Amino acid sequence: NPTGGQWRVAYFPDSVIYHHIGKSSDQVPTRMTYEFHRSQYLFYKKHYSTSIPLLVRPLIPVGIALRASGQMIRYKLRYWRKRMTGKQPPPKRAPESKSPKESGEKS
Repeated sequence: NPTGGQWRVAYFPDSVIYHHIGKSSDQVPTRMTYEFHRSQYLFYKKHYSTSIPLLVRPLIPVGIALRASGQMIRYKLRYWRKRMTGKQPPPKRAPESKSPKESGEKS
């Protein structure tokens, strides 16, 4: 424990956990794609970068980047296609805050 305290283990035999596959990554597919391909590059760099011939080494990161770019473009095109056909609602915006003068309050 980083804080130096004691850990307490609890067991709840009646608890149920539901795993909704891909629900959080579906909300930000471009970020998920970026992180996946970044992880792929780091794995390559750690395990294979020295065993691949010198002339081929630069091609691997370029291939990973091209694949990631293609995926992100595909997600964006799909999003805009759905927006234009009315199947995708526009993104929610945060409510704009009004200055005291606009809201009629006295300062």
